[in-house]
Amino acid sequence: MQSDQRGPDETSGPVDEILIESETLSGEDGDFLRGWHRRIRHRRPGGALTALYQCDSVVRSLGMDAVAMVLHRRRPSGALEVGMRGSMRPTLALDADPQRGGRPSPRLWELPAGILEAGDEGDDGLRHRCSAEAFEEMGARVPPGDFVSLGSPLWLSPGVIAERIYLFEAALPDSPLERAEGDGSPMEEDAPIRWLTVAEALTLCREGASDAKTEV
Repeated sequence: MQSDQRGPDETSGPVDEILIESETLSGEDGDFLRGWHRRIRHRRPGGALTALYQCDSVVRSLGMDAVAMVLHRRRPSGALEVGMRGSMRPTLALDADPQRGGRPSPRLWELPAGILEAGDEGDDGLRHRCSAEAFEEMGARVPPGDFVSLGSPLWLSPGVIAERIYLFEAALPDSPLERAEGDGSPMEEDAPIRWLTVAEALTLCREGASDAKTEV
C-alpha cells in the first residue's frame, strides 16, 4: 500500500493522509488528457481509516494550471466594456445530461485564457502568459507589466482535476487591436470576439452561455 501525505498547510487544520491501494493511468503518452483511476483510503484526523473507495481524476499533458484575464477599455460614452471570446467546447454538446434542458450549445462566451507553459514561473511568468494569450486570443498587445492580479487562484473543479486558474485584469493600451490568430487548432479557428459592458457579460453568464471562471 502506497502512502501519500497531502492536504492544507499546518496552520489551517489537520493534514489527511491518503493511502493508495491501487492506481492505473489510462490513455497514451501525448494525449491531451489522461485519467488516473485509483482505489484509495484516507486516514481521518483521529487515526481511523475510511473504507476503500474509487477516486478518478484527469491530468493534462500541456500543464495543469492556467491564466484568465479581464481585458477592459472605455467606450466613447464612458461605459466600461470587457472582451469575451466565443470558445468552442464540444464536450457540452457531446456529454451534457439531456434530461436537464437538452443539449447545450458547444460554444461558450469566455474570458481569454491560456495554459501555463514551460518557463512561465512565478509572477513574471504568469504575466508573460497573460500577455501572450491576450494577443493570441484577442489581438491585443498588452505589456506583461500591465496585468494586475485579481487575488488568489481558484480551483476550477477539484473533484476531477487539480487545475488552478490565476485571474488578472488589464486596461487595453491605445494601440488598435490586431487579428487574433488563436493557437492554430480547429477549436480556435474563426472564434468570434465581442466587447460587452460588464452588465451584458454578466447576463451571458447568468443565461448559462459562459463558464464559471468568467463569472467569478
